[in-house]
Amino acid sequence: MAAQALHLQAQAQPAPLQLLDVPFISQSELLCGGAAAAMVLRYWGERGVSAESFAALVDRVKRESLAKAFIFLPLCISGAGVAVIWRFIYEWRPPGQPQIGILNAIVTGFGGEPVPWLQEIPINTLALIVAFIWIQTGFAMVILSAAIKGVPIELMEAARIDGAGELQTFLRIVLPSIRGSVITVFTLSAIAVLKVFDIVYVTTNGNFETDVIANRMFNEMFRFRNFGFATALAVVLLLAVFPIIVINVRNLRRQGIGA
Repeated sequence: MAAQALHLQAQAQPAPLQLLDVPFISQSELLCGGAAAAMVLRYWGERGVSAESFAALVDRVKRESLAKAFIFLPLCISGAGVAVIWRFIYEWRPPGQPQIGILNAIVTGFGGEPVPWLQEIPINTLALIVAFIWIQTGFAMVILSAAIKGVPIELMEAARIDGAGELQTFLRIVLPSIRGSVITVFTLSAIAVLKVFDIVYVTTNGNFETDVIANRMFNEMFRFRNFGFATALAVVLLLAVFPIIVINVRNLRRQGIGA
């Protein structure tokens, strides 16, 4: 594994691409903003209830305000700052050398081999997803927690009187009541996924199959001076984001906002 990672690190930077030379990125990556973006979208789609459950859980812990402050804190840090933090967490050095990355220090402390978190495929994509979720969790928590607190207590008490358990109350009373907030969180998170740039640029610069549309657009524009291809990628990004914006606008109008 270590030899493979050293070989990957020694690879040259990708050559500039022409407008019609598009094998570097698949159609699914173009539509979802790259492999990392697609996997994060899949995470939010398959675990749609998890964010609401997390917000409900935070509302019930002791010292709620302190817990929410810690969860919201990553959102106050710039994307580049978050990327630097996680790059040091994932830092890898060959076996036998001091491991300054937190994860590899823990792994080697238990007698394991250091793992090239940002070089090995597909672990690097999952590692970037973790960093992105760390940022977005605070935003989702604030919106959904406020929405949950706005659900009338009478409805939940009536459901409990009728024999509904906590899970049934949450799924059949709370969740439908905050549907608008759930859609808002999902759409804004999806837009953030599609236009993600700083985390990828600082950690891997799109190497090792972690490239996304925004990062490729930046490299084509400012590194390779390939303005036509960069413009085409910008249009693709706009087309990918536009349907999500439409969904969000319709949701707001359904709630009577901006109607």
